[in-house]
Amino acid sequence: QTGSTRHAEGTVPTVKGPVRISIDNEAGSSRINLHLPANTFTTLKVPASKDMKGILTIDGAVAQARRDGGFLVLDDIGSGEHEIEVR
Repeated sequence: QTGSTRHAEGTVPTVKGPVRISIDNEAGSSRINLHLPANTFTTLKVPASKDMKGILTIDGAVAQARRDGGFLVLDDIGSGEHEIEVR
């Protein structure tokens, strides 16, 4: 969870290569840049605050995210560079 944090970024080494993520939060939206190494998949669980509409896009297209309590969950994100936005 990012809470009131405006910006965070990190890299996690894995046996298939580094996973890199950066998160920028503004009132009512979050923008996430995610890099996954080749031949990998992940699930992303993003807090959806009360002032967000609950719309999640990945690489500019509206995604089929599911709700899990106060979160939006996006399953099976494949390898590569991705820009994710939650509004």
